[in-house]
Amino acid sequence: MRRRTLGVTAGLAIAGLALARPAAADVTIRAKTTTLTLAQTLAAETVTYVKGQFMRVDTTMNGREQITIFDVDTRKYTILNPQTHEAIVTDAASFDRNAPAAGGPTIEMTPTGETKEVAGLTCEGYTLKVAMPMTVGEETATLTMNGPVWASKSAPGAREYAAFLRKAVTAGLILGDPRAARVQPDQARGTSALLERIGQAGVPCESDFQMSVEGQGPMAGAMGRMGGSEMKVETLLVTTDPIDPDLFAIPKGYTIKNP
Repeated sequence: MRRRTLGVTAGLAIAGLALARPAAADVTIRAKTTTLTLAQTLAAETVTYVKGQFMRVDTTMNGREQITIFDVDTRKYTILNPQTHEAIVTDAASFDRNAPAAGGPTIEMTPTGETKEVAGLTCEGYTLKVAMPMTVGEETATLTMNGPVWASKSAPGAREYAAFLRKAVTAGLILGDPRAARVQPDQARGTSALLERIGQAGVPCESDFQMSVEGQGPMAGAMGRMGGSEMKVETLLVTTDPIDPDLFAIPKGYTIKNP
């Protein structure tokens, strides 16, 4: 459950990529995420870097750090574990044969006409309703997400974020943890579609999702009776400062592994 949350968190932190134009400036976005469940509260901090064909997402949760690097041109994911000095490299081709079994998500995103300032950005408001297929054991269930979303088309580097997201989705990349995608391929692809849809509105400023699981099987029913969860994401800073290209390389001394 924690790995799935970490993957979704990292994924939601890079949701501000939309209009297809060639990337020019480097872009860095810092955000914080709080996930509230009946059992616990999970707090995470993320830093997302975009430079040309690369994206890197650093996620820190409960003192544990994970780094995910996306290379659009080679269609490869690299997960760096600073604790063990291991690098897991996954080729996106290994997911190509895993077509969604339950169809894609249903996404409704409606502008509210409201604006507000977040981290110095002028952000437009939307209401979001999502029904996303997912797998619970041998059962097919639906993950629902509802709540307000704020996004900024005028944020620094918005075009560069937009261009990367469009290129990544076109290349068939899953915008999340590839290990979680092997367990939940429908949810992983659905999340990527959701991120693209949000990205059409601009760089994400803030969101507050109420999430629940619905299904007819016993496991899905049990998860539904446990109650839903809430995920809050807030952008803290967006800059276009130059990024060191070494951030997208595997550090010396790391052991490279394949899943």
